[in-house]
Amino acid sequence: MSDRPTCRKCIWWSEAAPGLAVATRDADPITDVGACERHPPVPVFGGNSVQSRFPLTHADRSCGEYEGTDDDGDGEEIVPSTATVIPMRTAA
Repeated sequence: MSDRPTCRKCIWWSEAAPGLAVATRDADPITDVGACERHPPVPVFGGNSVQSRFPLTHADRSCGEYEGTDDDGDGEEIVPSTATVIPMRTAA
């Protein structure tokens, strides 16, 4: 396996994420294709409608904005268990 940064290893990429910004997660995603959620969705004009879409990329592609902060390559960021939680005050 290569150490080359790829979409599959990036925290911004999700194989199960929908390309359509207002859709729910795809229960049966296309293998090795996912949505890059690094930037806001872009408008796509078609016929009489406009849709907001995230770019779909192949898992083996890469870009200059790769951020890999996990160790298992599933695209999910690992949050340290030593994180400090600061309670918020309630309004009086």
